[in-house]
Amino acid sequence: MHKITFTCETITPMFLAGADGSTPELRAPSIKGALRFWWRALNGHLSLGELKEREGEIFGSTERRSRVIIRVLQPLDYKKLEAAILPHKRTKREQSWTPCFEEGQSFKIQFSLPKNYLSEIKNLFILTTILGGFGKRSRRGFGSVKITAINEELFNIKQELESVAKYLKKDNFFIDKETHSIKSKNQKNNNYPYIKTIEIGKKSENYLPKDIIEASHQVKKKEYERAEKEADKRKKKEKPNIKKYSCFESSIGDGANRLASPIYISCLTNEVPIITTLNHVPSRGKSETRHIELQTQLKIKLI
Repeated sequence: MHKITFTCETITPMFLAGADGSTPELRAPSIKGALRFWWRALNGHLSLGELKEREGEIFGSTERRSRVIIRVLQPLDYKKLEAAILPHKRTKREQSWTPCFEEGQSFKIQFSLPKNYLSEIKNLFILTTILGGFGKRSRRGFGSVKITAINEELFNIKQELESVAKYLKKDNFFIDKETHSIKSKNQKNNNYPYIKTIEIGKKSENYLPKDIIEASHQVKKKEYERAEKEADKRKKKEKPNIKKYSCFESSIGDGANRLASPIYISCLTNEVPIITTLNHVPSRGKSETRHIELQTQLKIKLI
């Protein structure tokens, strides 16, 4: 078994908890879960059967053990604090305060794995930290981390698409210079959230997580108001319930079929967002056209 150790640092507050559900704790299952998610998103060119088979070989399944062993080493500067998970709210009373890891905390993650998986898992973890995060609200910039060293050698990534594309498979992705984005190609699995595009957003002049959630909230509010007006025109007695409404669904619903947002926004740095658009399969009866319009509205606010 070969070992590779990543030294990481939190860019934004990380909302993760241990067995008691409240004490901040970064655990190996959380890391592996994120790796599985992004591995699938990066391999949308595979059929569903191939996807499951290959994933099971690497990360384990009900029929086989995982080939990748993850160990989270003790954080170097561990702190527990309260941080607002909804920073766009105006007052403390409106905000939701949850224990978390503060930004700027350093920790190490060690992988033990066969040599033939070394390069793939190394690139996968690098991409996981670039495109995603760990814990609650990771799709909206929280839980973002950066790698500062690999096996004690300093590591840094530039704020450019070429630097991100370096860790992607050339057969599956390409840089579209006209749209200033990374795009996928040869995708087969239309019923799975594979990566469609990757874009780097504009530099934030304020607090980036707040800007991200504020942008999402504005799109949601505008779409809610539109749906409310349509309901009034149809003379419906029941008004839409914003608490049960996802701004990335094409119409108001009861929340039963609410899906996770296909727009994944991570913090490349504490000032620059990186926006990944995943393939989305709308609920039955929903309009894909309206859904794409909402995605575009959100990205316009950040790019």
